[in-house]
Amino acid sequence: MNTTNAVPQTTTPPCDTPEQACDIADIAPSAQRALSAERARDGLMLMGLVRAALGTHGETNLSGGDGGTDAADLGTATANRWARIHALAAAQSLQAISWMGVNTDPALVASVPAAIASVWENEANLTLYRQITFDMARERILAQLSARGISSMPLKGVHTATYYPQPGMRSMSDNDILVGFIERGSDGTWQPVRDTDADERLRRIVIDVMSADGYDISEDTESDTGFIKKPFLSFEMHRMLEMRYRGAIHDYYANPWRRAQPDAADPHLMRWSLEDQYLFHITHMQKHYAIGGCGLRFVVDERVLLDRMGRPDESGESQSEQQSESSESQSKQGGQRQSGADWRYINDELSKLGLTDFERRVRHLAEALFGGARIGNDDAALFLYMLDSGTYGTAEHQQQMRMQRALGENADMPERYARIGRAEGGIDGSGDGDAAADDASTGSGRRMPIAARLRYIWRRLYPERSELVGFYPLFARHPWLIPISPLYRVFVSLRRRPDQLRDELQRLGGRKSSGQ
Repeated sequence: MNTTNAVPQTTTPPCDTPEQACDIADIAPSAQRALSAERARDGLMLMGLVRAALGTHGETNLSGGDGGTDAADLGTATANRWARIHALAAAQSLQAISWMGVNTDPALVASVPAAIASVWENEANLTLYRQITFDMARERILAQLSARGISSMPLKGVHTATYYPQPGMRSMSDNDILVGFIERGSDGTWQPVRDTDADERLRRIVIDVMSADGYDISEDTESDTGFIKKPFLSFEMHRMLEMRYRGAIHDYYANPWRRAQPDAADPHLMRWSLEDQYLFHITHMQKHYAIGGCGLRFVVDERVLLDRMGRPDESGESQSEQQSESSESQSKQGGQRQSGADWRYINDELSKLGLTDFERRVRHLAEALFGGARIGNDDAALFLYMLDSGTYGTAEHQQQMRMQRALGENADMPERYARIGRAEGGIDGSGDGDAAADDASTGSGRRMPIAARLRYIWRRLYPERSELVGFYPLFARHPWLIPISPLYRVFVSLRRRPDQLRDELQRLGGRKSSGQ
């Protein structure tokens, strides 16, 4: 990952009291220019609503009350702006928490057009209903798995949603659960049972349990089986986690049970400590970020987790740990501490994962958007990239990143956003931002040489085996078919994703994609 953009160190929040709104001076001048376009302003206003819902302060006002980002300034927003903000909230899966932000001020509620307010409120109500329904369905599934001797560990948003100030604030499209037959290893930690047919036996039992509860299989890969049940329930049952990661991260999660501990009431129900949940949050976010981008819900999760854990100081301790020395003696594997997280442990593990710089950037952006840190060029670049990435990234960003890497660029975001981080212009026309970004090939302002195109085509036709079998289990079961995998994958793309395939070919050929 590109780590040339150092994250500024902030020790004193620019806003010391809830009543004191951050001044425009708290935003770096070139970042001001980058954030001056309407879409960026809409995104910052959306974050203002999220801040209001979370009850945080330190809002950044870009325009002194005329179209700024403070939730209070939204009272003057036009119907068109409200429509854009709501559309952004939907694209970022932030409808519920942003609607709660609207409802912190009766004047804001009155300013939202009735048609938009009706849809927005229904989306918020549905988020709460979905969370309750998911919780009940998951408890039933976990009990059935436990009865069959299967250990399980809910992951990601299942836990994060419970750390928000109230239920129904965080949306979830599915529930992720790690499942397995596990046993104590010689070192006392948990590990998968070493049995040649254990994985297939596990897969069959999970399918039996889910089918008996009315679920249909939505996908079935070497590492995961997905299940759906109308009207909206979706569960991803993971038998392993490392298949979709590479390098140090792949090795780190080769045995995800190693850091887990059983629940006191159910020995088959496992749980990571709060520190390890945070590490996987960063890992999962970076996976999406590196492939095709990730959205602002990850940053909201970051802020909520930081509120839960306590912030680290320069020594690596959490602020609350300094107030309670006894907390340091508590094991990281025994569940979460109310007094604060062990940031020494987190920082050590981030170093092993190779995610130290990424975590620092994300944490600084969360602090900048929610008050307490200066918004700099790197923050602006990261914010705009995430603003344009939907919830889990876009096919356009994925194609641009692949092509930039084929050129040998050590890039971690499309070039048009990286320019902002280097203070080489903005997105408002004051620099070369969008002009070069609209280049029909890489989005980096230059077309791909023939050698780079051939390298790109080869990598697309013949990806690493782990990536191939992770997404196409057919080749895991029948490896002798791998030589013809390019034909199969092209056929699947023509059937399922013809528009994405067309856009990718247009970019490769040096023409603008249909989406531009």
